[in-house]
Amino acid sequence: MPSFGEYLKQIMEDRKIGVNALGELSGISGSHISRIINGQRSAPSPKTIKKFATALNTSYEELMQAAGHINSTKDQLPLPQEEKSPKTFKSSCTSKKLCLMVYH
Repeated sequence: MPSFGEYLKQIMEDRKIGVNALGELSGISGSHISRIINGQRSAPSPKTIKKFATALNTSYEELMQAAGHINSTKDQLPLPQEEKSPKTFKSSCTSKKLCLMVYH
């Protein structure tokens, strides 16, 4: 299996997106992306991988697997830090006319 940097580079080539363009699309500096591609940096965090997946319109799960963060797409994926787990709502009705939605 190729390194994460090699895998990222292949996706970029397939989509005809250069380092600087990916940097602009993802908000990650071109120099940081270049170091990842050249193997000078280890696989990035799930938060950075999410930015790459969005910018490249590719699977977050596949990038996470390529980075070694998960063994297969069946594994539980960590949520990037900027995302929160969905909250559930519970209706708390104190009268027939008034119902409040409460986070649980």
